[in-house]
This record gives sequence, structure tokens and C-alpha cells, in this order.
Amino acid sequence: MARRTRKNRKKRGNGVKLHAPMIAVLALAATVFISYLWLCGRCQDIGTLIRKMEAEYESSQRRVKAEEFKWSRMKSPRNIHIYLSRHNLEMSWPDEDHIVRIPIDERRAFDSDVITAEFDLARTHPEHPNE
Repeated sequence: MARRTRKNRKKRGNGVKLHAPMIAVLALAATVFISYLWLCGRCQDIGTLIRKMEAEYESSQRRVKAEEFKWSRMKSPRNIHIYLSRHNLEMSWPDEDHIVRIPIDERRAFDSDVITAEFDLARTHPEHPNE
């Protein structure tokens, strides 16, 4: 009978064996997890920035409305008269010889809104000819 040789017990793998595919799957899972955490943090940062910019936009809109209200109050005819009298200025309408009238053909060369208005007027009211 043949003699049995004893195998070294230390070389017998009694512990958990990690195979290469399992290590690859764990590495992939760790990479996905870290990427997820990074994206979450980035989205929160961007959300905070958006909220800050929206608050700044709203405050700018409030300031714009306040300035528009001040400007509309300031340019009302009554206030213009008050400001003129406060600064001792006297203004009146210009004389007829100081008014420059531009013929309609020259206005067409400079202002497309005039052309559009005339076209709309001619289309809606064909009985009224242009000047």
C-alpha cells in the first residue's frame, strides 16, 4: 500500500476566497457609490446657487419696479411743472416756424414702425388713403 503524504494545513484555504470577478464587482459598486455621493453633493451646491440667484433676481425686480414707479411719478405733468417752477424755468410750446415736419417718404427710410402702422391702417381701413 502506498503511503499517504500529509498535506500542509496552512496551504489548505479554509478562509473566504475572493475571485477576480467578485473583486471587480465590488470595485464597480464602490465607484458607483462614490459617484452617486459626488453627484448628490454637486446637485445640492447647484440648487443652493440657483436659490441664491433667484433671490437676487427677485430683489432686483423689486428695485426695478420701485424705480419705475419713482420715474413715472417724477415725469407726470404736475410734477414736471413743480420741478420747473422750483428751478425758475419757464417752458412753452415751440412756435410754428420752429417745428420741423418730416415728409412721410423720409420717415419710411428711418422708421419701420411707421411703415407697419401705415400698412395696418391701410389694411383695416382701405377707405383712408395714406398722406
